Amino acid sequence: MPEKKGVKKTAEKTDFEKKVDDAKKATVETAKEVWEKSKKIAGKIASRWEKATTEDKICKILGLILLIIGLIVLWDIVVGLILVLLWVALVTGFFTKNDK
Repeated sequence: MPEKKGVKKTAEKTDFEKKVDDAKKATVETAKEVWEKSKKIAGKIASRWEKATTEDKICKILGLILLIIGLIVLWDIVVGLILVLLWVALVTGFFTKNDK
């Protein structure tokens, strides 16, 4: 039986492969920069939290809870206002066609 000749791969990369490699390198470099910056920020936050008094910690936690409750109430108000405006539009016949 005759031997099958294998396909030889070229040593040169195609343009697409080069672009992929460049994008991969850029992504890795950006990820390393973001990792370093986030470690610095996290370290600052952790050190501020460790140095804070118990009263400060309680106030921060209560503040976050009140912020979340306030956002929920604000959402309810916005949804309520939209429903009221929709009701007014329906009652006044805003969505009906007038053939005059």
